[in-house]
Amino acid sequence: MSAFGMQAMVLAREGFRVIPLKPNSKVPLTEHGCKDASADPDVIAKWWRQWPRANVGVVTGEGMFVVDIDIKHGVEGEATWRDLQKPHDPVPITRSVVTPTGGRHLYLDSLGATVPCSAGGLGAGIDIRGAGGYVVAAGAIDGAPYETLRDPIAPAPQWLLDLVCEPAGASRPVADWRKLASEGVKHGRRNTSVAAFAGHLLRRGVDPWVVLELLRIWNQARCCPPLPDADVVRCVNSIASKEFRRRQGFGS
Repeated sequence: MSAFGMQAMVLAREGFRVIPLKPNSKVPLTEHGCKDASADPDVIAKWWRQWPRANVGVVTGEGMFVVDIDIKHGVEGEATWRDLQKPHDPVPITRSVVTPTGGRHLYLDSLGATVPCSAGGLGAGIDIRGAGGYVVAAGAIDGAPYETLRDPIAPAPQWLLDLVCEPAGASRPVADWRKLASEGVKHGRRNTSVAAFAGHLLRRGVDPWVVLELLRIWNQARCCPPLPDADVVRCVNSIASKEFRRRQGFGS
């Protein structure tokens, strides 16, 4: 088996589902792309016998997402990434891949949340690869290799999940919001519920200051136990920033 095929086997043993990509390219070779992804060694062996020089793609969105930091336009993505982390705890050291252009792919555990793919939603030079997406994990582009740093995949901090997860507001029925408002939530669902409530209100034009004050009151009255006030402030600020970028046309 080729070196590319062996890399695909290693990734599959580590729990990733892979797809073959055209040599020196990011384009899937199989008919259905991500939908064909597999961790089955027999399938992988067959693919890399057929396409021995195929690059290796890893499917994202199955408990894991990737922050794609692009620096092909200078240090744009790295500067954006530093600015995003300044008000928060830094993202922990995690598995990463250095791309041929000098960018980075950071692999993070989504802690059970559904993270959609987005382009530029966090700012210039940063894309998210989540549900329905994939990244190049092994191989080469323009002759330069992808280099993997094999740290364990770290859990994404809550503030980052608040930014990359779609607020669960648009499609929820009115009865769900009334129940959430009147009954509140317990430990384990507080952060995601604050984020959902904030997104629901902000997308309906409620002033961010009013959203924050309402959720502070709701947190104290309905969350069991209440979140620290600083956590509510950080969460609402994160969702408000995402909503502002959406209105400016920089994100979904």
